[in-house]
Amino acid sequence: MKNPIWALQVAIKQHADAQILKYPVYDGVPENEPKEYIVLGEYDFINQSDKTNSYMEIRHTITCWSQYDGTKQVCAMLDAVIQALDGFYPDLSAGGFENYFQRWEQGKIARYDRDGIIYRYGTLTFRYIIKDLQ
Repeated sequence: MKNPIWALQVAIKQHADAQILKYPVYDGVPENEPKEYIVLGEYDFINQSDKTNSYMEIRHTITCWSQYDGTKQVCAMLDAVIQALDGFYPDLSAGGFENYFQRWEQGKIARYDRDGIIYRYGTLTFRYIIKDLQ
């Protein structure tokens, strides 16, 4: 089975950039980070192939960061991600893949102190099942 993660990442980034206009969406955070931003984060994946088809189950975590004092802004950011990506079935056919299944499954909001700066962050985990068409 070929690895579909990069094709999925590109499709998600393009769609998020087009749909989430209020907050910047990054793959890698720039050195002069803004006060609030969204990061396309970690991937966990397992082989779900059977004797006749090749599938990969992928869990993709997206993280929203905010320096706002409280959870209001991070909640709005999480909502923007859900509205943009829940139900988004990216066309991966150019890479030889089909998005067989997608949904967001879990989230979290927490507080983080980095060098005396208090951040609120929220995570959303999306689950995909990608079929290798080749």
